[in-house]
Amino acid sequence: MIEKHYTVDKALPGSPDHHLSADPAELEALVGGIRTIEKALGKAVKGLEPLERDAFLYARRSVTSATRIPAGPRSRAPCSPTSAPAPASARASSTWWSAASRAWTSPRTPRSPGTWCDGLKDGLRVVAVVPARGGTDRVPYLNIKRLGDQPLLAHTLEAARGAACLDRVVVSTDDPRVAGVARAAGAEVPFLRPRELAGDIPSLKPVIVHAVRELEQAGERVDVVLVLQPTSPFRGAAAIDAAVERLLAGATTRSSR
Repeated sequence: MIEKHYTVDKALPGSPDHHLSADPAELEALVGGIRTIEKALGKAVKGLEPLERDAFLYARRSVTSATRIPAGPRSRAPCSPTSAPAPASARASSTWWSAASRAWTSPRTPRSPGTWCDGLKDGLRVVAVVPARGGTDRVPYLNIKRLGDQPLLAHTLEAARGAACLDRVVVSTDDPRVAGVARAAGAEVPFLRPRELAGDIPSLKPVIVHAVRELEQAGERVDVVLVLQPTSPFRGAAAIDAAVERLLAGATTRSSR
């Protein structure tokens, strides 16, 4: 990790060490040197190195907002992706902590999808699989029963669309009716799962294995799988991103529920 102050003109007034900042030509030379070293090491694309992950995750908690924050609501401590989103503009962690529990005086816009997460993923393709079969023994078509103003399944799909770390979201179902609801909510349903995977089976593993195989046979590369069950409708986009962060930051497995 390299930190270098930048200035458009060293002659401009500034701090006592302003003259040590890199101007445009020096910055270009610095970047060129880094690229040359990376190519010599056999890796031309800079990814997130293991020693950088802790610093990256710490900084992540203070520089972006997972969702739009309107004026008025109060932020909550601690500052983590699973509780309160941090301000959209960069702020030091100490500043964020002092702002916790205060009301926002102006709205904050969300981060751009895929920006902060790219370094953490380091080229890995993260695919979310949403298992949503048509019937259950107790409640037929549970996954498309209405909860509030939309079907149960739609709540999970809405959260998945707002998650920055997901490259693709796929619904696995055996039922054309559920597939129609999923597509109406903006999800992909590229296949129907076989009947033997639509009953009351003891584990979702065969369902996920089937989904990954179908995707790979169609040419998709699946490096990391995140399973999002529709029966957890109050899980938000920030919680999904937090799960991917935790998974990629040190977990030995490459799947998460």
